[in-house]
Amino acid sequence: LQYVQSFSFDFSGHVEMMKDARSFNLNVFNTSVGEYLTFYIMRVTCVVMLAIFLLLEFRRMWDLGFFAHFRQQGAVTDMVSITVSLGVFISYWIVEQMPPFKDFQFEALQNVETRANTYVSLCDVARTLQIQGLFIALNLLVVSLRTVSLVSGLHSNLGLILNVIAVSAPNFAAFMVLFGVLQIGFVLTSFFAFGPGYAEMSDIGLCIYKSFSMLSGDMIFHDISRVDNILGPIYFFSFYILFYLVLINIFVTLLMSGYDIVDYQ
Repeated sequence: LQYVQSFSFDFSGHVEMMKDARSFNLNVFNTSVGEYLTFYIMRVTCVVMLAIFLLLEFRRMWDLGFFAHFRQQGAVTDMVSITVSLGVFISYWIVEQMPPFKDFQFEALQNVETRANTYVSLCDVARTLQIQGLFIALNLLVVSLRTVSLVSGLHSNLGLILNVIAVSAPNFAAFMVLFGVLQIGFVLTSFFAFGPGYAEMSDIGLCIYKSFSMLSGDMIFHDISRVDNILGPIYFFSFYILFYLVLINIFVTLLMSGYDIVDYQ
């Protein structure tokens, strides 16, 4: 068990204490336990399936040629998914080779001389598992996108949305350039105007997050007006008029024009 107490202090001197307790288990590779043995068998099965998929991809590349193969629909997505899956299974092997799994002894945490090194090795495991989690999340995202493309090919109506996006892509590119330029301007304005007095806009990353949360309906009028009662309302109403009323409607219009073209075809 790891237990953490953290304290945060705001500009006015308010103190907030947060508690976080997390448990971890180092026996997940112990195949003598039935549950972990089942996980291990599933992992070996997935490795065999991955090898089969990889061989099939190489065979298609051999039959069609490298560039001709990747011009087929879904070929790039399949290869990305296979590559990320391979990275996930390699990360399992890396984790198994780390000291806490190879020669971990609980007494090492009780010994004053070895406690620090043992704790550092556990932190290395935690960081590695975080990276592994990113690989798994990316792989699930790629698989879901590939599933959408496969389902859309079952019937013309199911592929309507993808076709509309494909037809509207050039207009979307121009729209995103305009959207990005305006977004950068509002982000920099909010950072320099409200950052010193508003904690949720105290750095560029928070300003970017806050601008997108405003598009989702997060009303911060009173917060920024408290910092600057003149620039705050100007910023707030200008943002919503330009983004929420103008640009969002332009985006919908682009989708509708693309839909009309696809529906006519």
